[in-house]
Amino acid sequence: MISCDRQDSSLQSMSSGPQVQLANRTIDDCDQCPVSDPPHCCCAVELVDGGPADLLICGTYNSSPSLLCGTYTLPGSCSTVASYNSYLALDLMSITRGLVCLPVGGTFRIVNIGSNTVYLKITCRINETDPPYVMIELEPNEEVFYVSNGSCFLAPCE
Repeated sequence: MISCDRQDSSLQSMSSGPQVQLANRTIDDCDQCPVSDPPHCCCAVELVDGGPADLLICGTYNSSPSLLCGTYTLPGSCSTVASYNSYLALDLMSITRGLVCLPVGGTFRIVNIGSNTVYLKITCRINETDPPYVMIELEPNEEVFYVSNGSCFLAPCE
């Protein structure tokens, strides 16, 4: 059994084994996303209200060692999610946005592991002047699943 516990401003994964500190497992620049085998979308997750936000995103590519997540099997057109977790800590006073790499056509899961309701704006077409985005409200412990199509547009899994 795994649970998350927030103590002294650090997020820790608790299990019967040793404790592992989660760090931000995101990218600094879109150039860090793979362009082939398979190609990935560079996605921006922005906190627009509420928070601070503590988010886990399952289904990402990471350039640094990460924690495995999944498997989540979903109905409909969304594929199974089993990959790596990216942890994002966002707040309205300093770090409002984080970047993650998501596979083109891949499904991902976002869960709010914090204690505050958060309002997020997410786009996977950040190089455009006026990129399309989705707005997501997440209550504490709430999760949502989305898929990025072949052109990095986002749609909810239904």
